[in-house]
Amino acid sequence: MAPLLVGDDNTAWRTARHANLTATRPASMGKDPTSRILILLTSLGLVAWVLAVAWEAILPFVIAFALAAVLDPLIDRLQRLRLPRWVAVALAFGCFLGLSAAVGGILVPRALVQTKALSANLGGYLDRTLDSLDAWAQANAGLLRSLRLPVSLSDALNQYRENIAAAGQGVVQGVLGMFGATASRLMWVVLIPVLTLYALVDYDLFRARVLYLVPPDHRQTVADLFGQVGRVFVSYLRGLLIVCSCVGLATGLLLGVFFHLPYALVIAVLAAILYAIPYIGAWTVLATVVLVAWMTGHHLGYILWVFFAELLVLQVFDQVITPRVVGGRVGIHPVTGLFALTVGGWLFGLPGMVLAVPIAASLKVVAGHFYPRLVEPMPEGAPREYAERGFLPRRPRKRPPDPDGGAGGNT
Repeated sequence: MAPLLVGDDNTAWRTARHANLTATRPASMGKDPTSRILILLTSLGLVAWVLAVAWEAILPFVIAFALAAVLDPLIDRLQRLRLPRWVAVALAFGCFLGLSAAVGGILVPRALVQTKALSANLGGYLDRTLDSLDAWAQANAGLLRSLRLPVSLSDALNQYRENIAAAGQGVVQGVLGMFGATASRLMWVVLIPVLTLYALVDYDLFRARVLYLVPPDHRQTVADLFGQVGRVFVSYLRGLLIVCSCVGLATGLLLGVFFHLPYALVIAVLAAILYAIPYIGAWTVLATVVLVAWMTGHHLGYILWVFFAELLVLQVFDQVITPRVVGGRVGIHPVTGLFALTVGGWLFGLPGMVLAVPIAASLKVVAGHFYPRLVEPMPEGAPREYAERGFLPRRPRKRPPDPDGGAGGNT
């Protein structure tokens, strides 16, 4: 039996063994773009599964770190004024906490009162709506008969009355449930501010710790990638928070002060929340305004004035204010955005729909780093060329017979 190697001989043996293992390892391991994409997709799928399973427990931490990311640039500006980090955090976080407490203490109780009143009066509003529809149908009986429609709309709608009332009650109960869920999670009222405060104090330390876990050879690449994702995500959230607050304020002033529409505060709160959902939030707000104005017994002229006034407000925000505050489009196709909204709402509800677009934009940045063709512009003329080719191979066209060749062959 050979003796064990010691000293320099043992070191040489380990070096030779490491060289042999390195030589037998595939050279392309971890460098193939396909394998990197598969690893990335697997990791993202695992993260999504964990979030879906433990979303209720993770949500306060997500909210806290999102708030910390939004407030961190303000703290950095205060630090440039030679203020210590803890003083800057105390100023920024104190102002934010005081403003949130004031707004919540004033708006939430009044919104709850209006929502409960709407739920109690919903049956009467439905009866009034059916009576007005029936009166209109009786006045236009000849037109309805010529179109082979029922003359009494109330009879036609009575069979669906319970379904309509149940749907309306479901919407109102959903709004009440949203406020009730917020009130029932009293622990969040303490947990989220404490987590946000700790995250703000040690925000730079957390970021440095994450980069320290990355191997030194890839540290700069990961830092650049995190920087791009952070700019997209944080700027979107910060701008969206400002814009949604302004939308709610403008809607409340327009409907409550100018038009004196009942339940204006509830609609304003819903507008501030729903406007955060791209593509469908603004239209949902308009539909809610028209529905409330109609069900509370206002005439057609009033409803049209309310509709166009709210439409003008939303268009000003969509075309002028939001692009400047949020920073324009996030660089994803509307189909991709709608797909992200659907998946986010299915997995995580309303918070998932709000965060769907910035998360999709962040994933596009990450995927573009591993597969640059996703974000690179196509060569000039390539879209038309590929569109003409299509996805399926075309059959070769039959060449028409040559008259000269055919004539020559017959002779």
